[in-house]
Amino acid sequence: MAVKQQDFTRSLKIYERAFALAIPAPPGYYYITDEDGEVYLFGDYQGDGGNPITCYFRTKKLDFSDQFPELKDKWTSIDSVKVRYKDLSSSTPITVYISDDGGVTWVSRTRLLGTGDKKVKEAEFHFLDKENITSQFFTLKIECVSSTHKFEIHGIKINGYVMGDYFETS
Repeated sequence: MAVKQQDFTRSLKIYERAFALAIPAPPGYYYITDEDGEVYLFGDYQGDGGNPITCYFRTKKLDFSDQFPELKDKWTSIDSVKVRYKDLSSSTPITVYISDDGGVTWVSRTRLLGTGDKKVKEAEFHFLDKENITSQFFTLKIECVSSTHKFEIHGIKINGYVMGDYFETS
């Protein structure tokens, strides 16, 4: 079985914000790109004078109907979030956040990922034991705060359950 892999590098560009676009990807994955359509590189610079630079990717408001139209106007519970990343440093702190209220409040999971072997890998962050993981809409954020680790996030896959038709609650 042949595996095709591409590595991306680029100079640091300063934007007021970075955009994420869903581009052709394996089924169920959202690839993370900048506004030029290239893989969004986290951690090209590791820090500023030893101080960590907080790097994160935040999704748009998701109801998953862009890939699965039948999920429009449904309650969904998020079971887990699978993060695809390139392993550039060992024990890299990665946090995945989920919000059901547009980013006002978050639930999160943090893991130390990687061995530094430069391979593309996946790590799963489980959320079923957390509150506020059932909603019509979600916002997700992936973050790394480090002054010593390099890392690339290549995509996310959200695993969940459809709970039924959406209705207003008071």
